[in-house]
Amino acid sequence: MIQFKDVLKAHFEMTNLGELHWLLGIEIQCDRGRRTLSMSQSAYIDTIISCFNLQDAKPLSTPLDSSFPLTNVQLPSMPQQFEDMHNVLYHEVIGLLMYAALGTCPDVANSVTTLSQFMQNPGHIHWEAAKCVMWYLKATRNEWLIYGTDSEGRIAGYSDADWGSNDHRHSIFRYIFLIDGGAVSWSAKKQLIVALSSTEAEYVALTHAAKEALWMHAFLREILGPFDKPTMIFGNNQSAIMLTQDNIFHSRTKHIAIRYHFICDAVERNKVDLVYCPTREMAADVFTKALAHPKMEKM
Repeated sequence: MIQFKDVLKAHFEMTNLGELHWLLGIEIQCDRGRRTLSMSQSAYIDTIISCFNLQDAKPLSTPLDSSFPLTNVQLPSMPQQFEDMHNVLYHEVIGLLMYAALGTCPDVANSVTTLSQFMQNPGHIHWEAAKCVMWYLKATRNEWLIYGTDSEGRIAGYSDADWGSNDHRHSIFRYIFLIDGGAVSWSAKKQLIVALSSTEAEYVALTHAAKEALWMHAFLREILGPFDKPTMIFGNNQSAIMLTQDNIFHSRTKHIAIRYHFICDAVERNKVDLVYCPTREMAADVFTKALAHPKMEKM
């Protein structure tokens, strides 16, 4: 390690500050006895809460209400409604929440994705929903993202998608990858196409997850050496998994763009291994929709 630092110093102007404890607002703890590394943004969350004077608000067990979907119908349409939202810092809040979702809080990624769809014309209901996400973060501020709990050091991915449940009818695809039991990469984004079936939506989601898996493979291979096993990706749609293996639904899926058949090649070359996972065990389900408290806590 000393030699490595000396080589870096020969090329860059740098200062040795000792063991890492803070990085860009993220607190980092290393327990060498348990062989774990933990990350938290509790201080950052406290700053968000205090900026909007929400310290006395009651913490919530879920970021969004699963029984009350957010839609375009709730957008402001009357002059008074526009006036009421004129000085509301909705954009700023979404930006602050996004940093938490990208840093150590994948459990609010779906909520931030949902709220971001109303950035141009948010309504009072969307503002209240954004505050609910902050109250949820307040309740979970002491939850740490921990690496090292999986002694086998496995890489596992989970992929999921909701089919046309939004007003725009574009499915939202989600994936999450875990290394050593902790989440290292996650995404919740709108698909570019309008899927014609749940199989197609899940198939496209698996394709994006496979691309991330191959990138992680290449990156980790440089650090740890070659991998002798494919990366396991869990999906909860058996039709989509079967389609990647032998294209048995080809007559019904000719319309799917060629770029999304990329995953078939990845499976054939044994780069990824797709495994069925029941919805009740699907870790990516936390990105798919607002969940009730028991499921949210489990995920």
